Amino acid sequence: MTLFTELKRRRVFRVAVVYAATAFVVLQAADIMLPRLGVPDWAMSLIVLLVALGFPVALVLAWALELTPDGVRMTPSKANSDPSEPAPSLLGRRTVVVAGILAVLGIGLGTGWFLRPMTTTAGDAEPRLAALPSIAVLPFMNMSVSAENEYFSDGISEELLNLLARVPGLQVAARTSSFAFKGRNEDASEIARQLRVGHILEGSVRRAGDQVRITAQLIEADQGFHLWSEAYDRELVDIFRVQDEIARAIVAALETHLGLGAGAELAQATTTNDPRAHDLYLLGLRDWYRRGDGSLRSALERFREAATLDPEYAAAHAGMALVYSVLPMYGDFPVAEAVHEGKAAARRALDLRPDLPEAHAALGQIAQNWEWDWQAAEHAYARALELNPNYATAHMWRCELLSILGRQEESFRSCSHALTLDPLAPVAHNAHGSALMRARRMDAARASFTRALELDPGFEFAAQNFTATYLLDRDFDGWLRLVQQRAAPDEGRRRIERLHAGWTRPTDPEARAGAIAAIEEHRLRTGDAALIPIALWLSMLGENERTLSVLEEAVAVPRLRPTLPLLTLGDYFAGVAHDPRYQEALRTMNLEGRR
Repeated sequence: MTLFTELKRRRVFRVAVVYAATAFVVLQAADIMLPRLGVPDWAMSLIVLLVALGFPVALVLAWALELTPDGVRMTPSKANSDPSEPAPSLLGRRTVVVAGILAVLGIGLGTGWFLRPMTTTAGDAEPRLAALPSIAVLPFMNMSVSAENEYFSDGISEELLNLLARVPGLQVAARTSSFAFKGRNEDASEIARQLRVGHILEGSVRRAGDQVRITAQLIEADQGFHLWSEAYDRELVDIFRVQDEIARAIVAALETHLGLGAGAELAQATTTNDPRAHDLYLLGLRDWYRRGDGSLRSALERFREAATLDPEYAAAHAGMALVYSVLPMYGDFPVAEAVHEGKAAARRALDLRPDLPEAHAALGQIAQNWEWDWQAAEHAYARALELNPNYATAHMWRCELLSILGRQEESFRSCSHALTLDPLAPVAHNAHGSALMRARRMDAARASFTRALELDPGFEFAAQNFTATYLLDRDFDGWLRLVQQRAAPDEGRRRIERLHAGWTRPTDPEARAGAIAAIEEHRLRTGDAALIPIALWLSMLGENERTLSVLEEAVAVPRLRPTLPLLTLGDYFAGVAHDPRYQEALRTMNLEGRR
């Protein structure tokens, strides 16, 4: 008897065909579902390996066993088999039908996946072209005699942007991305392509004493057509009325050309009757966007002065609330004062104007970063986005919140919204990368951090996060290469090399002692600022007692609260994860069970 005949008799060929068809369907389904479930990148490789290893096992079992009406039994040798039993066909009709059904199912899954409407997923941070009528407000040119009036022309642009952002059915590119084109002489169609919008609003502002002249024009980006243009000569006291007129004219033009929700209502502008208060508010906005401890303190002072001149100027109170919500992250401003004053400013703003999204977002940021009140933060962001669906910052902060809570798919959707509205914002790409990092999707996270650094090479948070992906992947050689590029050439590099030696030679007592000494030196140099990375380094050395001591210290430092939820990266604190002190740290952050 030939081997081929024996393989046919034992139905090995049939098992091989059905196994292959089933594996095809399983791999297609896994390729589609795993990314949506936030499963780590290596899971797909593991499934492929298991399927491959299972194939020879299935063939061996098919050779040795057969399924009979009496159950599974050993396949008899040819000498012991019934000679009257006809030899089975190579595949058999039933095998062909089953394999065909499975193949069609696999092909259908794959075809449906490739033909699906494109949406942004965890691994796809590229924003898509808006399906809604969309517009970007470019910074208006300062045509005044004094260059110092540039803050005024920028402020007019931003206030117009904010008015349009709250028009139902209109998608508006966020400030960071729109203002990236300031001073750049680029074609409107190219700007629109990069911002993923269909229309551009541009213009100029000339201020002379108490008089202001504003020109504005609306451009259809694809063909470069001017849909509308107008010039306004007004006194400064009428500035809000001019902004309202421009915004209404744009909405009317978009209604005519695109059918934008006929009769779409504009939100009421947040006004003041005091031109000096308005000036201070615009200066505060300028400093707010610059970030940094000094700029934020300057913004706080400008907003406070504006609110003092006009106590009913709701936008100035909301500006103070926003500054307080982030100020302790940039310096040594007391957290307790920031929380108390920030909440008071936000509530004052909402007493005056309950529909101010910035005030709601500030309350959300305070609840998230400093109080660990996750439910209050989520409610505040939801309200801010209900009032202004184009509020990219609120989408970004919500993305970070949901990632901390382990709701990865929702987090990715929020990041997608932020990136669609603000595709050139480094902070949005950094937030998306952080969410991907929490979901253990390190390759995709690195791509997001890389994009953030392309947009802002000096973005320290993104650089630190990019480096951390290698550490969390336990790619210590990759981590070493990156950190050496940024470290001081002498003592800093020696500390890094000792750390690397401790991780890569864990059984070498001398390497381990050197790593611990390097960590202690870093601790002395940085104080409490680096307690979270130090805890992670110690955990990776297996120094569980030291890890827990550092974590207990970190939980007690108020200004570290925004970074403490990194403790929920439980895989990286596996050695202490079940210790009562680690669990107590999670309870303190209202994250019990989030590991």
